[in-house]
Amino acid sequence: MMYAFAHRESCDVIDEPFYAYYLRRTQKDHPGADEVMRVMPTEPEAIFSDLIFRQRSTDELFVKSMPHHMEGVDPMRLSQLTPVFLIRHPSLMIASFTKVIPDISMVDIAVREQAEMYDLLKSASTPIVVDSSNVLRDPERAMRLLCLQLDIPFQAGMLSWEPGALPQDGVWAKYWYANVHASSGLQKRTEHPVEVEPRYRSLLAEALEYYDYLKSFETI
Repeated sequence: MMYAFAHRESCDVIDEPFYAYYLRRTQKDHPGADEVMRVMPTEPEAIFSDLIFRQRSTDELFVKSMPHHMEGVDPMRLSQLTPVFLIRHPSLMIASFTKVIPDISMVDIAVREQAEMYDLLKSASTPIVVDSSNVLRDPERAMRLLCLQLDIPFQAGMLSWEPGALPQDGVWAKYWYANVHASSGLQKRTEHPVEVEPRYRSLLAEALEYYDYLKSFETI
């Protein structure tokens, strides 16, 4: 999704601005954690002033973030932005995360935190909820609907791009973004839930409750 918006004309994107704050606060042993905390602000006020709400020449801004990165930060600080929740079947998230982090918990996949943040933000506006499987099933239809709900014009450049990294990628991209760097756009495909390791079945069962809750509000 971030790559699709990065390929719009006059749209700036910010990749996970609260990641360094999260790593400093939790001391999580993530790949490249020291480098992330060295090159990104770790204080919320600096994140808001120097990254998110700085002066920019573009007409649009797309901020990719994860709700668990923002624990301890008032999400209403972002109320002037339009909240879009991208959800994915938890079995697919578990399978993806365990390729990089061998032992994960509910906090890592953050679907519970997504649901909690949705409930907070819906008091100010109606968040947009997008299921990733719907985007992949028919990318053009999904992106046209999303642009309509955001009240911005659809641009065909959101659907395809040259393989490779973005200048806006976080320094953690080398650990996490191999697939997107190899991609050339939003390709049509069908995602199906997958089997998870037995030790993650209870995590999957709990996560499904939050996923199903968010899916009940999906707009795309």
